[in-house]
Amino acid sequence: MGPPFDDNFSPPSRLEEYEIKISMDGRGRYQDNIFIERLWWIVKYHYLYLHTSNNGAELRGGLKNWFNFTTGNVFTNH
Repeated sequence: MGPPFDDNFSPPSRLEEYEIKISMDGRGRYQDNIFIERLWWIVKYHYLYLHTSNNGAELRGGLKNWFNFTTGNVFTNH
């Protein structure tokens, strides 16, 4: 039937084998989801709806600059 129904396939144990956490901060999926939903809302309404981009590279550069500005990292060159 495929990997999700295969007895030899167990995603959590494989992730634990490589010490990979399923949750971003260990508090649980629902709180991670709340963080991502709020972040996406902020990005949409504070950047995407206010700026236009002609291509993906321009959008990526604009988002990078916006994130650096909003997080206070305006003087870093990463």
